[in-house]
Amino acid sequence: MFFQSPDRLTAADGNSKLDVYEYADGEARLISAGQGDEAAFLVGASADGRDVMFVTSQSLVGQDGDGATDLYDARVGGGFAAPARGGPGSCVGDACQGQPSVPPASLAAASVTFLGAGNILGVQPSVSTKVFVSKSKTVFGSRGAVRVMLPAKGSLTLTGSGLKTLKKNVSRGSTVTLNVSLTAHATKALRKRQVFKTKVTVLYKPSGGKSSTATVSLTFKIRGRA
Repeated sequence: MFFQSPDRLTAADGNSKLDVYEYADGEARLISAGQGDEAAFLVGASADGRDVMFVTSQSLVGQDGDGATDLYDARVGGGFAAPARGGPGSCVGDACQGQPSVPPASLAAASVTFLGAGNILGVQPSVSTKVFVSKSKTVFGSRGAVRVMLPAKGSLTLTGSGLKTLKKNVSRGSTVTLNVSLTAHATKALRKRQVFKTKVTVLYKPSGGKSSTATVSLTFKIRGRA
């Protein structure tokens, strides 16, 4: 699974900018440089996961000397032989990735991908955005939460059968926690049946570009039920 985050999920990530990560085998691995003042935005990946494309204005190889936004392909076994340009934040090939480390517990949950357009210097590629369910898909009681990872500013609307509608504006690309609450009618059904299953739908509208949605399943239970 490939995603982007402003959080420092590995020791190799030395800035607070958006960076591109791979999450596999219980570990997060840095794909973009993770250094300097420039962000990196995920564009996509090949079906076999050997190629990960992202855009950044940071010069990651010696051939990139114009300071403009460029599209990079991080390829397994790939890379350029030419030395990287000097200065902070420069690296080349696998040196950009650093050592993997264990990600936060919230990333251990299953996720759903939806596509939304970024607003990168006028370029609007499709960027992979993730919705994470905190730790598990089971909620005890009538309230829970989902975590949404966004590439850029925009608005979020959370809906679902038996759920209270929630709307939230986001001023920048970040990870946002959305509260999930059952309606009064659904809460009565939960108390009666001891379990209530529903699907949470998150609509993401970026400040520019095409809207997109993602859906995750949640099961509400009364604590103590086997």
